[in-house]
Amino acid sequence: MSDETTETTTALTAAECNEGISVAADRMLAAAAEGDRATVDLIHDGAQVFANVRDRVRALARAYAKAQQALDEAEVDEVGKVMDLAPYDVSECRISTTILTVQLMLSRLFEQAAMDLAPAYQRASNLWSRVKCSQLIESMLMRLPIPDLYVHESGANGEWSVVDGLQRISAISSFVVGDMKLGGMEYLTTLNGQRFKDLPGRMQRQIMETNLAFHIVEASTPMGVVFNLFKRLNTGGLRLTAQEIRNALNQGPAVDCLADMADDEAFSACTSNGVSGKRAADVEAALRWLSFAMHGLDAPSVYQVSDMDGWLCAAMQRLNKLNPIEQDKWRQRWGVICQGAFNIWGGEAFRKPVGTKRSGVSKALLDSFGWALNSVRDGYDSDHEFLAACEEAAAVVTNAHAAAIQLDAEYLASISYSTRDVAAVRKRLAVAAKCCEALNGITL
Repeated sequence: MSDETTETTTALTAAECNEGISVAADRMLAAAAEGDRATVDLIHDGAQVFANVRDRVRALARAYAKAQQALDEAEVDEVGKVMDLAPYDVSECRISTTILTVQLMLSRLFEQAAMDLAPAYQRASNLWSRVKCSQLIESMLMRLPIPDLYVHESGANGEWSVVDGLQRISAISSFVVGDMKLGGMEYLTTLNGQRFKDLPGRMQRQIMETNLAFHIVEASTPMGVVFNLFKRLNTGGLRLTAQEIRNALNQGPAVDCLADMADDEAFSACTSNGVSGKRAADVEAALRWLSFAMHGLDAPSVYQVSDMDGWLCAAMQRLNKLNPIEQDKWRQRWGVICQGAFNIWGGEAFRKPVGTKRSGVSKALLDSFGWALNSVRDGYDSDHEFLAACEEAAAVVTNAHAAAIQLDAEYLASISYSTRDVAAVRKRLAVAAKCCEALNGITL
């Protein structure tokens, strides 16, 4: 098949190709009935073209799906990914292992309050389905080994914060202490529908005496080493996202401040609730903005290493050191910036204006345009004046950004993949600043 034919027919869907093949088959039968061999051969050749195109369309569809998935993963950026930091000094590792029965674990959790089952970085502790929880209990009753759990020792009294294994602990406590009924058991099917209190005493004791191995990252371990350890330890079925790990390692007012920012009504409005709060994605969005906003117009020059994880962690550490008044200032400023974004884009803020399909909220657009809007706000005397300017210049900013998307391939790449690279960060900050010149006139 020629290149020209390919170009003109690849727009056909696989379904249309199949329809063409079906029609060709009917015509070949009709021609054969009339003894017209030349027509049969001609139609056969045409049907073969349809078949070739159909196969190519399907191959292109598969390739497109893979490429789109890769772009989506790159767009998500660091969200959902584990840390990628430099190797650590093994001599600084402080990890101990202890064995607790389920009974002792529950005692530590509920009676001694020495285990934090839902620290701030673990915002959802019951993500497993009832079937999956039940099958864990079934494994315990069958005396199958339970995967090890990991905790971080913190606090003056040696409290534990669960890092990896939260869902397993939640499942056990929901069944033993809560009111969960078993369901979906694969082997012990007669136990379906029963609660812990309904089980025979022998089975209750077996569950309570099940041994669980806890690996403890001791409090004396340097924070940088802990980062690397968490990356390697975070191997469970529901892996911690990068932001959940950052929250784990930067406990303090920063976590609460960012959680408040994530719950801001203006943020929800300008993104149309497009950033999930289930795995701290909304917290990371707020942090992405803050990490650049705190550096003001110096942000492009300060971002010198292609390490978004380290950059965001440093921002959390800096936020932790601010006094409550300064933290509240950034919390309020975030709300103003989100309102400004709403005045410009409505509920479509920080989304790529590409194609007819609605794109997801882009972290790269959020950190760049959020930074640019914050720099613009610094040039106004009041929030009211800034918000009015955003509304007045909405069309100019929107059109300028749409033009950048269409005409600047380097910019499109900077907000689509490898978004942590220094060149990509600086490129998108420059374009965002240029697009927002109509608001106040800022330059880099």
